[in-house]
Amino acid sequence: MTLFPVCPLFVPANKLDWVVKAENSQADGLILDLEDSVPPSEKNNARDALINYLSLKKIRKPFLIRINPLTSEEGKKDISALNINNKNFLGFIIPKIENPSSLSVLPKNLKVVLLIETPMALENLGLLREDKRVIGLALGGADLSAELGSDMSWDALLMARSMIVLQASKHGIITIDTAFLYIDDITGLAQESSKSKSLGFDSKFAI
Repeated sequence: MTLFPVCPLFVPANKLDWVVKAENSQADGLILDLEDSVPPSEKNNARDALINYLSLKKIRKPFLIRINPLTSEEGKKDISALNINNKNFLGFIIPKIENPSSLSVLPKNLKVVLLIETPMALENLGLLREDKRVIGLALGGADLSAELGSDMSWDALLMARSMIVLQASKHGIITIDTAFLYIDDITGLAQESSKSKSLGFDSKFAI
């Protein structure tokens, strides 16, 4: 059984030459990203390149793929085009999810982590985590703080973090905390990671 990574590292799908570097890093998992890190003009090429890459190479570390929102045309293309056959593939990360009915477009056997990025998603957490395909809940702190009009400090997002941990614990699914964005602040990263673990998070996104 593949263990879920503690610090999955984002790798842009339009820069797949970074995958080898990421696999040789201390991160214990990867997130191949088709969403925010890929400019709109490169979405189709990035998707095609990712499909080709995965058909030729076996990624050694556990990995997920963050697709585009299910309500977008790009998200629909991602779902229909990506058929991953790799023992280390853990599932898709679904961004901008708000309504449980949006998950109905997904194949029944697919495993997904839901990225909680809006107040509506927080309000619907109890319903979202009931879907059988959901193996985890993750906090998208940057987008959520923008929606709330808050900063990304620990205190500002503590309620959202607590809600995610609470709902995930009811169903025994994993939790991933938002990435720490101040990459030169090693002390701050260590402090926030310690708080995340103390609160009950299983993992924390790495960038």
